[in-house]
Formats: sequence, C-alpha cells, structure tokens
Amino acid sequence: MKFLADEHIELSIVTGLKLLGIDAISVNEAGLRQSDDEGILGFANKRDRVIITRDSDFVKLHRKGAEHAGIVFMPKFMPIGKIIGEIEKISMLFGSLENSVVFIPLK
Repeated sequence: MKFLADEHIELSIVTGLKLLGIDAISVNEAGLRQSDDEGILGFANKRDRVIITRDSDFVKLHRKGAEHAGIVFMPKFMPIGKIIGEIEKISMLFGSLENSVVFIPLK
C-alpha cells in the first residue's frame, strides 16, 4: 500500500513510515504544493496512493462519490508515534482501501 500525506501532515510521519519500509510521500515531494483537494485526490487515485489527512474536505469529497485509492483520516491531536503505528497496521491489515475512508485510531 502506498500513501500520500496531505500538506498538514508532519514530515516526521512520512519519514517514520519510510523507515518502516512503507511507501509514503508528502504532497511537497509529489510536486503538489498549493494544489486543491480535488487535484490531490486525482493525483493519488491515478497513482494508487492512499491519502493521509486531517482535512475533512477529503471525507466530503468521498461522500459526494469521488473515486479514490483510499483516505486515512486522523484527529488533530495524536502522538506521532501512534499515528505511524496506526498507519503501519492499516498497511498490514488491508489489501486495498479503494473508495473507503479509515478513521484512526482504529477501533
């Protein structure tokens, strides 16, 4: 599973995921800085990347029927190590998140 971290996701999360061998990039690395949510969603979908975000606009796009490779939505306040661990679990537990939203922490 490949991930794309939205602009408000700390780079330390992307770095932590990479250290675990998880394919993760930031929107800056993808050349998407200042892109709108639809552009980011389209880029991620074409490249089969799950978006990691805190932006509820992605959930709204999902509810409107936008196609995507998956969305991982996290709360504003959660320790970075816990976020990385939750995303690692998602990458191991799910084969695909196509057109699904997963909220962390997992229950």
